[in-house]
Amino acid sequence: MASIANDPGGRRRVLFVAPDGSRKTIRLGKIDRKSAESVCRHVEALLAAKISGQPIPRDTAVWLAAVGEPLLSRLAAAGLVAARKKKAVSELLAEHLARQDVKPSTKAIRAVWGRQLVQLLGDRPVQSITARDAEAVRDGLVRSGLAPATVGRQLRFARQLFRLAVLGGAIDRNPFDALAHNFREGNLPQRDYAPADDVERLLAVCPPPWRVLVGLARYAALRCPSEALLLRWSDVDLPGRRLTVSSPKTESQGKPWRVVPVAPRLAELLSDAWELAPAGAGHVVDLPQYRGKSGNWVGCNLRTQLARLMRRAGVLWKRPFRVLRSSCVTDWAREHPVHCVAAWAGHTVPVAGRHYLTVTDADFARATGGAKSGAPAAQKEAQQASAARCGERQSSPQALGGCEPVPLDAVPNSLLHKDLATRPGFEPGQREPKSLVLPLHYRVIRPAAVSPYRPSAPEMLVAPAARSSPPTPG
Repeated sequence: MASIANDPGGRRRVLFVAPDGSRKTIRLGKIDRKSAESVCRHVEALLAAKISGQPIPRDTAVWLAAVGEPLLSRLAAAGLVAARKKKAVSELLAEHLARQDVKPSTKAIRAVWGRQLVQLLGDRPVQSITARDAEAVRDGLVRSGLAPATVGRQLRFARQLFRLAVLGGAIDRNPFDALAHNFREGNLPQRDYAPADDVERLLAVCPPPWRVLVGLARYAALRCPSEALLLRWSDVDLPGRRLTVSSPKTESQGKPWRVVPVAPRLAELLSDAWELAPAGAGHVVDLPQYRGKSGNWVGCNLRTQLARLMRRAGVLWKRPFRVLRSSCVTDWAREHPVHCVAAWAGHTVPVAGRHYLTVTDADFARATGGAKSGAPAAQKEAQQASAARCGERQSSPQALGGCEPVPLDAVPNSLLHKDLATRPGFEPGQREPKSLVLPLHYRVIRPAAVSPYRPSAPEMLVAPAARSSPPTPG
């Protein structure tokens, strides 16, 4: 049995006798009497299960899973529960990097992120990491000057890392779960766009390998360096105007490759590169210094050299390879369905709208009437012609030159007279109404307000005057 002892200042402790006969104490600190009694009941249940060798009762097991680390460590010190192994942040990182389902290139990037996380948190037990510490990590990454997208990726990695600690039973709650980590880019119009003129100026100052590299990024939307450096000449089909692109990024999603169309400008660049390639060349982009022994790209920094070429050409983009790829996707979206664009670029439709599609000045010019098709002017002219025709139908009989009004009773045997006599509402009215059929040289003029059953004014049949040619039918 366990009992509660009161200490000065409102502090309480639970006293019990262990199975080996020793007296144990669990200090609860400042706590109300009701909560202390609840802890005492669970202590008795744990003690009974330990003495009898029976499993822990369900309500006690649920309570034990929700207990905080300080009380849990005191219960472990008293011998009632097994002590949790205290795992440091560096040990958790090493366990994650040892997984077999993570690619070597991904491990290299995450190792850098993990070392930065250890510097911000300190190499202390993961049980001591709280949500406040997670907020401090986010603030430290933001102060370091990283891009918002990079901050978001590192925070998502930290959440994934501590999720392993939760699954392993080292901690109960992930401190990064309640942290806002969805850092996104700005609005669509704020993204850069690489016009064809700027790209041509850049290509003019690029050496041959860099020319084809820039062309693959701008006119085929290849990811650099992962896809562009892996492209081989065996994947290029110039007569069929297609590229078979290996995609390491989407390999884990069941899409290890995709087929991309070859634009005319890219076909020219590939033809030039093929003529300059040495005999037996395997890769399209001849930059062996950026590849490892296995032929895969590793630890390469293409943006530094590309920035030098951009300064020489007089163009400036913040994220050049990203701008080249998004510009190609934007050009495709103007002319092709979005599902085709997503298949060629190797992403989903929502990702295309969130990260790649860009609103340019040319889009605003077309929307505001600056297009060369002349559609707005043609539409306006058609509306004016339609309005003119409506005015003709509402003109008075006097506007019909050479026509003389003739009352209906003057032509009792006309088709119009017979048709009105058989219309519903007229006598005798036994026959079904027939459609109005008039010769081309007759025209009917009715007043503006005429009831379909009782005309308020006699209708007029206009007979043409003597002419050399028949008039235009009404």
